[in-house]
Amino acid sequence: AYVIYGTALPVRISADGRAAVLTDTDGDTIVVRVSKGRLDQSDFTLGPSDRGLVALDLTGGTEFQGASVSITAVTAAITGGRDGFVHVGSIDGTGIDLVNVGVEGDLGQIDAGDANLNTAGLARLSVRSLSALAGSPLTSEIAGHLTAFSSLGNVLGTVDVTGSIGAVGIAGNLDGSAGGATAGLLRASVSIGNVTISQNVVGGADASGLVAGYKIGTVSISGNLTSANAAKPVGIIADGKLPATTATEAVLAISSLTVRGNVLNAQILADKDNDDARTDSNAAISSVVVRGTWTDSLLHSTGNIGSVVVLGDFTGTNDLGIVAGRRLGSVAFGQDVLSLNSSTPLVVAAAGDLGGSAIANLAINSITVKGDVTNTWFLAGYGEVNSGGIGPVNGAATIGTAVFDKTWNASNLVAGVSDATGDGFGRNDTSSAASRIATVIIRGIVTNNGIAAGHFGITAQQIGAASISGVLLGLNATGAQSFALGTTGDIRLVEVPVGP
Repeated sequence: AYVIYGTALPVRISADGRAAVLTDTDGDTIVVRVSKGRLDQSDFTLGPSDRGLVALDLTGGTEFQGASVSITAVTAAITGGRDGFVHVGSIDGTGIDLVNVGVEGDLGQIDAGDANLNTAGLARLSVRSLSALAGSPLTSEIAGHLTAFSSLGNVLGTVDVTGSIGAVGIAGNLDGSAGGATAGLLRASVSIGNVTISQNVVGGADASGLVAGYKIGTVSISGNLTSANAAKPVGIIADGKLPATTATEAVLAISSLTVRGNVLNAQILADKDNDDARTDSNAAISSVVVRGTWTDSLLHSTGNIGSVVVLGDFTGTNDLGIVAGRRLGSVAFGQDVLSLNSSTPLVVAAAGDLGGSAIANLAINSITVKGDVTNTWFLAGYGEVNSGGIGPVNGAATIGTAVFDKTWNASNLVAGVSDATGDGFGRNDTSSAASRIATVIIRGIVTNNGIAAGHFGITAQQIGAASISGVLLGLNATGAQSFALGTTGDIRLVEVPVGP
């Protein structure tokens, strides 16, 4: 209980200075409590007619260092425009560490944290929503770690942490659709822990989603991961780098990502340094599961990608797809895999471990596609080159088992082989090392229905076994064999001898 005095003043403060009462804009009673320090009239900025908490300023000294703050609403009934929640513009704790901050309503922004970045600038932040009623998305800045963050509703603002963010739970949307430089963004200079988002992650700002300088834990999104603006994709990004670490250190940059809805205009990146030539990097992603469709999005890791499952269509209008800087484990698609742009194929590529053993050079462990494959290039031994594009980097790369249940249309399956003359795979290819495809099975027809011009191939230095449209090809140990596939004359299965 608390005793309030000073009824003539807009903010009534208890005798011990630990509690204050004022009126919200809708008539609800606002109660502010602190666990340390003494509240004063000057700490409060109110709205018109002395209603509504525009700002709470705790920066007058160190008396609130280590304090917890709660802001709640008290109302007899949800009537007369009262909603039973508080709406706070800002809490300023710049220069001091706060413990638990809870707002029973919308909080526009909060700043907290002293100069010691190794401690928690804010231990726990709990809100009903963040920046949802602010008019435009605001940025909260935390110096030091934010141990936990939870929101019962939408998060439209930015939480920018110089340090790590611990566990995150958002029962609404992480929504950057308002645009601008940042919106709907949780960003940590070090790590972000496990993240659960019960609705959607929406892009639209220059930066939206989750961004960590080092790594991100398990991410579960019950809705979609989408941006309506292809030029401003939504991101799940971990650079995989800590200060003073070596460039070759292996880092599990993103533990796992599960999206129960669709993925559109998204970038899922585990990139160290974000440079063009990333052969010295090794930032990994353990697994990605998408239960809906995947459209115009990029999954990229400078290290390994453990497994990828997309249950819906995997499509694009550009060359975005999947790129693993080292190994790609099992990749499975439940529906069609296709590029919707006849001039630009969809790409699934993995470099393998450069200079590694035959086992290490298993660049792609397995591929399974339940639907049609159209204008798609599956490339083992390919990675980012200095020009910024995808090119051959590992002539000894191998692919395990590749199974395609339906039509193979104007597409390539390549291990270690180069299209040296630029006239399409399946003719005039070159091989610099002993690359291999263990098994390839295409259960449907092989064709080029005109969606993409050129020549196409299933090609490696050696192909262990191949079954095409129900016919087992007569491959043998001598190698250097070539088979025409389909009836269009521009698709071949070729074993390319090692040589100039």
